[in-house]
Amino acid sequence: MLRSLNETIIQNAGRDRKRGARFARVPTGAETCTFCLMLVGRGAVYHTRKTAGEFRHFHRRCDCKVVPGFEDDPDAEIVQHYDPKDMRDRMSEMEEQTGLSFDSQDDNRELRGFMALHDPDWLMYGKKVEADYSLNPFKNYGDPKERGVYDYGNFGNHNGEWRDVFAHDSLASTGIKVEARPASAPEGYSNIDLFINGDLWEVKSPYDEKGYTPGSIRFVEKNLRVANRQFRNQWDEKTNARLDYKGPKRVVFNSRYKSVSDEAIGREIPRQMAMHGIDEVLFVKKDGSVVYIKKGADPVSVQTQSPLR
Repeated sequence: MLRSLNETIIQNAGRDRKRGARFARVPTGAETCTFCLMLVGRGAVYHTRKTAGEFRHFHRRCDCKVVPGFEDDPDAEIVQHYDPKDMRDRMSEMEEQTGLSFDSQDDNRELRGFMALHDPDWLMYGKKVEADYSLNPFKNYGDPKERGVYDYGNFGNHNGEWRDVFAHDSLASTGIKVEARPASAPEGYSNIDLFINGDLWEVKSPYDEKGYTPGSIRFVEKNLRVANRQFRNQWDEKTNARLDYKGPKRVVFNSRYKSVSDEAIGREIPRQMAMHGIDEVLFVKKDGSVVYIKKGADPVSVQTQSPLR
């Protein structure tokens, strides 16, 4: 039915080509694949019936629509909230974070996985994202005096995971919505820190502890090793027993509070992921930019943008 509707729109709009009709692909929901997103970012660039035929590529459950417009500017907002230039900017951001390309068919699978981490309204329309603290109140994270300040002195107490707030906000600034989970496991067991689109992610925010050897990189190994153990030692409140977890192990690694350079940390993370069975890492750098690393990846380039001010 959706395919038929799209075909009808193409045919009807094609009749208006003498009026200067242009055609754009517009997303309508969360079933937009990497191919569709690439076409969406092009804007209204198709002029004739023949070129409009390029839009006849629709995958199963595709929710995109082909929409005609009559503006001279292909980046014109022919549908409310649909801005092709902003879409291209978000695509470029995701390419920088992953080292992948929307133009490469070989990269499509990994890009789809990374896209799934993002809030759909940010992905489609650039809507601002905020962390969700409904399951674990924000005051539990050190009760900060001023929102958006991440230094030690801004936090009223340091018993909670106050350093994680920077990671939460950095992810939100790149469109990734985190849902903080409560720390309710009994002693000897663990709770994983976050949900991201329903998936479990553990946050690690190491700092220069007393006795730390300047320049040492061993904290990367230590934190990923601990994260692996936490995933295997989760508490299941439904059964009041250890959770038999066999899913992916995912870690948000926050470097803001370490003096070691992001370059050194970025080189070490993939190696230690392979050593300790970590499947995915969202590497939050000191400037708030985020790099996505999948198990087996090459050492990380740190030349990404700085979204968090």
